[in-house]
Amino acid sequence: MGLFIIQKHTPAGLVGSYDTVAARIADFVEVGVDTFMLQFQPFPPEMKRFAEEVMPRVRSRELVA
Repeated sequence: MGLFIIQKHTPAGLVGSYDTVAARIADFVEVGVDTFMLQFQPFPPEMKRFAEEVMPRVRSRELVA
């Protein structure tokens, strides 16, 4: 028997401005997290926006750290 938890929010807190989301991802990376399972809705345009707006901010934080 499995345990399923249905949540109506994002437990990782990856919600907010581009800078806020990038900072949260950087926080996770700093403590050793190296894999993220992300959802986008609608998938193609939101994934593209994430790649164009958030990931460059994450990368620039990694270069500074």
